[in-house]
Amino acid sequence: MAGFRTCTQPPIAAERRVLADKLAVEENRLNGPSPSSPEHARTGPDAGAPILRAAIRIGTKWKNGRTLRVRFLNGSDKQKAKVRQYAGVWTEYANIKFDFVFSGPAEVRVRFDDSRTTWSAVGTECLAMADSEATVNFGDLPDGSPERNFSADILHEFGHVLGCIHEHQSPSSPIPWDKPAVYKYYKEVMGWSSSEVDINVLGRTNSSVGILHSEFDHDSIMIYPIPGEFTKGRYSSSAKCQLSAKDKAMIAEAYPPSRAAVAAAAVAAPASAPAPAVVTFNAMETRGWDDAGKRASKTQVLVGNYDAAPSLAVGLNWLDVSGATNVRVNAYATRIKKNSANIHLDTWSDTRLYSAGCTWFHAAAADPDFQIGQFSTEDGNHGRDTPLGRTTGTVKFARPYASPPKVIVWLNQLDLAASSSSASSGWRVRATATDLTARGFKLRLGQVDVASGSFSASKKGQAMQSGQVSYPAGTFKAKPTVLSAFSMLDCGRATSLRAMVSTDSVPRKMKWRIEPWSDSVINSAEASYIAFV
Repeated sequence: MAGFRTCTQPPIAAERRVLADKLAVEENRLNGPSPSSPEHARTGPDAGAPILRAAIRIGTKWKNGRTLRVRFLNGSDKQKAKVRQYAGVWTEYANIKFDFVFSGPAEVRVRFDDSRTTWSAVGTECLAMADSEATVNFGDLPDGSPERNFSADILHEFGHVLGCIHEHQSPSSPIPWDKPAVYKYYKEVMGWSSSEVDINVLGRTNSSVGILHSEFDHDSIMIYPIPGEFTKGRYSSSAKCQLSAKDKAMIAEAYPPSRAAVAAAAVAAPASAPAPAVVTFNAMETRGWDDAGKRASKTQVLVGNYDAAPSLAVGLNWLDVSGATNVRVNAYATRIKKNSANIHLDTWSDTRLYSAGCTWFHAAAADPDFQIGQFSTEDGNHGRDTPLGRTTGTVKFARPYASPPKVIVWLNQLDLAASSSSASSGWRVRATATDLTARGFKLRLGQVDVASGSFSASKKGQAMQSGQVSYPAGTFKAKPTVLSAFSMLDCGRATSLRAMVSTDSVPRKMKWRIEPWSDSVINSAEASYIAFV
């Protein structure tokens, strides 16, 4: 197998982690841990309540609009020119600038050597490194390098500078690694230990970690070359030397353009119908999670050369709300103009909203393909003072289609009862579009009906054992789907092991059977189930 170029990603030293995390949050408050992570102990109504989500590691994203100073520690004129050239490609899509300085402090410090080891600190991690230390190292870029190598290495490492992770280690990576082959190659060719291979190649970043990634992108500049031998021929990836379309979109979303820049771009844009756009807002952009408030809002520039105010749909994508009172949150837009809108995340009454986030989609109001609307249970169906388990409304398209279109439904407002100590209690809500035609559809909005539990057979040696489970009163009005599987088995060893579990359900209860067959014997067994509609 021929060798190929790699980037060695050194983990930040343990003794620097606390400082790196502190500086990351000072740089960008959205780098902070999850508002529900254990290190954020709560006070007030939630004091002492269990925190259910795991801790989230500090992110590494720079403050949007930042100018990062870059200083060369060494290097030839050609090497420096190539870094300026290819690092600048990222700034065509990200609202970040690089200022190449000759002396003094610099967030990014570039070194060239012949170590054949290329690496970069990820995002704000470089802030915890000494001013004399390199934060980016190019170990295999002499002046005579092919242009492809300059492009590939510099684009890749400056992706790390902006906070990007390796694409093959993305939470969304589907790569079916042949791990023994990967360990063997990197040990023989690179001299890496198994832990170094895990850090740089095989390990996946937790999806909750606050660093930059998109849906898996086979063409990303951030992916390693992956020969087919690493996956038993089921996947391969060649070396990349330019930003992919997803790279550009991801970094533009992570560091969106300023309002002034967007306005200037809109003036220069051709007078054609703009493509629909999706962006996001989080309440923590305006305040800390621990400064629980009733309202958060921002004015958002809408990218596009609209002739009139566009249509805009808002949906919730982040919630951290106290369970001590009703869960109340509303995401909506006001003052929608041709090139801007005010986006709001509100709560009311005694609800404590630690943080919330939303996304939105906008398209021209007269767009022939997209129509946007909203349905509320308070629109003549039932008010807040008469809660129901479910409700149905009819939605009619303002402009009928030639054939039934695809419909996407988002939740943008919730008012759910406070948490309960009941084991079967939970916040469950689902919005579903049904009975779709070219003229409209039915919107069904209500709780998600779920019941779960377990049952057991403990009569040793009995051929077949059965019983029934009653669902909590009022859980189902129709026959639910039931999934069940063994959670424990104790069977005799004198014959083959043969055992089966089956269920038969009606809306109020479920019958179950656990049985062996032939000459097999079950001493005891347990099974768990989930029932839902």
